[in-house]
Amino acid sequence: KIDEAKLETFLNEFESEMSLGSVMESNRVVGGSPVAFPSPWMAFVKVQRTDANGEKFSAQCGGSVIASGWVLTAAHCVDGAIGIGVKTGQVDWREGEWAVATDYFVDPLYDPGSYGVGDTALVQVATPTNVQPIFVARPEDSSLYPAGTTATVAGWGLTSSGGETSYLLQEGSFPIQSTSDCRDSFFSFDADENICAGFQAGQSSGPVGSCKGDSGGPLIVSSGDSRTMIQIGTVAYGREVCTSLDFPGVYMRIAAVYNMIDTAVG
Repeated sequence: KIDEAKLETFLNEFESEMSLGSVMESNRVVGGSPVAFPSPWMAFVKVQRTDANGEKFSAQCGGSVIASGWVLTAAHCVDGAIGIGVKTGQVDWREGEWAVATDYFVDPLYDPGSYGVGDTALVQVATPTNVQPIFVARPEDSSLYPAGTTATVAGWGLTSSGGETSYLLQEGSFPIQSTSDCRDSFFSFDADENICAGFQAGQSSGPVGSCKGDSGGPLIVSSGDSRTMIQIGTVAYGREVCTSLDFPGVYMRIAAVYNMIDTAVG
């Protein structure tokens, strides 16, 4: 639970950091391209924490609006947060107004010491987000995204481990990999909870996918029905800082936590 009495101070700190162009702010999806028109449900998530010495520091993540007032992101983004701010529907995250979180909920199975275990969280904001939400994948939607399906990730994370700074939203598309290939890359990969995706050597001239700073952002595919597109995953982790041609990116499987999400947001 976030102390509502600190919301105004926290928001002012956000604006101060934004005007100073903090070096901790975003670059972009590795191998991606600029987004011309933002999806209204795309969310930039700014998180404030304290380190072991009690000093405050900020980090960024991605997220998605899945219902009015609710943003889906990664548990490792918000676990232990003392403040969370969200902006939605922006290409340049410096534009628009902050919606400040009053509460957040982490998957009870989340284990910060294990990769890809329960790494899902829901952020509740003080002001309802009046935008069209993204549809999230249901358990029965798994047939819509077998291995080889083209998926798209979007975010403001690094272009590479030494990428240039950018405030503009980027996106990249790449194939979902098979369970066997995912297990070859990650011994901890759990097909019930995780999805991995990215190009392999020979499939692309360079890697395309998520990177540091994209955590919690959406992985989406075409639904082939009236929903148009659905979110099937959230950025979780990778073997290296960014997705590479040697190791893909790993995403939490939204269908696996659909019931938890549905219960929380109603």
